[in-house]
Amino acid sequence: MKSNYYQTKIYKAIDNKEEAAKHSEIYLDNFEKSEFKLNTEIPEVNFKLCEEQLQSEMKVIQKEFSFKRNLSMVIVFILVLLVPVLVLMVLRNIKKKKVAEQKVADLIEEYKKNIIIAEKKGTVNLEPVKNATAVISIKKKMKF
Repeated sequence: MKSNYYQTKIYKAIDNKEEAAKHSEIYLDNFEKSEFKLNTEIPEVNFKLCEEQLQSEMKVIQKEFSFKRNLSMVIVFILVLLVPVLVLMVLRNIKKKKVAEQKVADLIEEYKKNIIIAEKKGTVNLEPVKNATAVISIKKKMKF
């Protein structure tokens, strides 16, 4: 299309009016068609470019959102698992503490009974009292 425009200019410059008129007529006939085509294609191209840009922006936003959502789900999942585990550990430690306190109380009670029995008999048992975790040696001087 532009070639007819330039040919018209060239023929006008060399003073060949017939060829200049012929090419100018071809140019004007095609100009209207090409401008109409150009005017219809410009909005389509702009729409496609805008649509592609919007799609790429939306994909980026979706990726960010999905990452944040997945991260929050992982944190919630960990907390949901961690809290009951911690509660169970605390309850188990309380139970173990009660058992240990009961063992200590039983040992003290047994020691007191042994002392009372030994005082009644008048003899003191010098053998050590053995526990699973500790050995306690009992030494006491008897007063007669």
